[in-house]
Amino acid sequence: MNIKINAAKIEAEKLGKSLKTAITVLSAQVKSFTEANKDDLDGRSKDMNFGAVGFRLSSRITYSPSKTAEIIKALKDHEMTEYHYKRIR
Repeated sequence: MNIKINAAKIEAEKLGKSLKTAITVLSAQVKSFTEANKDDLDGRSKDMNFGAVGFRLSSRITYSPSKTAEIIKALKDHEMTEYHYKRIR
């Protein structure tokens, strides 16, 4: 029984691989479109043919103070240097 289940899982993985790739590509395209047209959003979101897209601005982010250097490095690695950082006391 387990052999049949494992074979079905492998087959499903093979069949779904192209779909997963397509989802990843389309998600990246939607993200790029949304970022490029951010000024057109009414409020936080915009209704589209396929659903709604939008941005959520976090007012507070919690983290471990011991990871401050790691977080700043990750932000710089992702070229997120245009944001203003609040100094922590």
